[in-house]
Amino acid sequence: MVEPLKKDTPTEEIPLDKNGIPTDGKMRAVIMDKFGDTLRVERIPIPKPASGQVLVKVEAAAINPSDLAFIMGKYTDKIKPPIHVGFEGSGTVVENGGGIMGWSIKGKRVAIVGGPENSGTWAEFAVVGADKCVTLGRNTSFEQGACFFVNPLTVIAFEDIISKNKHRAVIQTAAASQLGRMLNRVLAKKKVPVINIVRREEQRATLKAEGAEYILNSSDENFEKELKELAHKLNATVAFDAVGGDLTYKVVRNMPISSTVYVYGVLSQSNLTDVDPGDMIGRNQTIKGFLLSYWLEEKGKVELLRIIMRLQSEINTDFKSEINKEFKLEEANEACKYYWENMSKGKNVIKPWLK
Repeated sequence: MVEPLKKDTPTEEIPLDKNGIPTDGKMRAVIMDKFGDTLRVERIPIPKPASGQVLVKVEAAAINPSDLAFIMGKYTDKIKPPIHVGFEGSGTVVENGGGIMGWSIKGKRVAIVGGPENSGTWAEFAVVGADKCVTLGRNTSFEQGACFFVNPLTVIAFEDIISKNKHRAVIQTAAASQLGRMLNRVLAKKKVPVINIVRREEQRATLKAEGAEYILNSSDENFEKELKELAHKLNATVAFDAVGGDLTYKVVRNMPISSTVYVYGVLSQSNLTDVDPGDMIGRNQTIKGFLLSYWLEEKGKVELLRIIMRLQSEINTDFKSEINKEFKLEEANEACKYYWENMSKGKNVIKPWLK
């Protein structure tokens, strides 16, 4: 359970100024005191935007596997708790710390990238760089805006890897996730076959209903045999793995020569085991880690602008997320547990102002 709030006046009972900011200068935020520990909610001073930054009143914040991995301490050893939580969200720009870009979006509805280097999005307000904000169209809800960056950009990154390396077919694990289903939609338009790996039969049914052609259940007795036959038949030389652990090597050892597996998640919470280096050397195969931020750093400003414009136009179609459930800030621990157990049912969002 989330630790109770400190005995303080609830935010909703405190008068708000014309920008919707509590007049006592405080906000509720989800705080993590150490990796892997219970999250708590505390009223803390609202952060002040510096030059080039803006203050956003957060309306919705997504829960992603990357958030869960970060909470468990999987992604970094550079940032030390206590820290704020939440990588992406959406809301309204209510204050500009200085600069033309911030001035141009004040009062606008935006999708935002938060994170520990600024302030997390699981809070009533967040300070982010003005260049980390993307304006939302009038037909895009705050809930969809909260899912604007992580999954859609990852799918575009995978699309970029496939295109640049001229891969003819793809394998993906956790295929019934929102990201997996997005990738299916995008690659179907490019007529790139996808071998989808799931772990439950109901997930197979979900993908089949959406038009997926190749679906394998990793729990089946003949899984590896079927994977090998299909991977070699389609010449699937790239795989995107969100699971890690034993499944990673099961995938790579059944792929064609000179294949690459990109590991971008650790849903199994297990280390890669039983890897035969000689076997991989003989087949010239590679297992690589993938982190979205590194891919983004390689892109120029013009290319990033083109990508953002594409997302703005397709966020309600190819890159749409199904919203499964909404949670209050005080339900952050419950929300994380529920999402962990129900990822294929859709995205969960935290809504700081939900009563």
